Amino acid sequence: MEIRISGAEFEIKAELNNTATSRDLWASLPVRLRFYPLQNREFYAPIALEKEDSDVRDGYEIGDIGYWTGGDTVVLYYGEGWTGDLIIMGRMTSDFDFLRTISEPFDAVIEKIGE
Repeated sequence: MEIRISGAEFEIKAELNNTATSRDLWASLPVRLRFYPLQNREFYAPIALEKEDSDVRDGYEIGDIGYWTGGDTVVLYYGEGWTGDLIIMGRMTSDFDFLRTISEPFDAVIEKIGE
């Protein structure tokens, strides 16, 4: 499930995995979300999605797209850190290093690619 995350001046491509949470996001696309910066490691956007306890884990890798079940937010991880109660939804597959230079919230559209 390929997606594109597009802001006013950027585009990130990503691949979603086959968790229930990822499938729920896929079914709701396209969607416009406001992403907020946190701790120089992530951008998060509130959205209510399906959660399965069997998919919840602790920790992430840089480049992951996660769903933090504690706050019902989709998260783009671009820096080192640790978070618990996550469902890993997929990975960013194009360059995302520029996220380190953004310090303010931004609006982005998440949409399907190639469907």
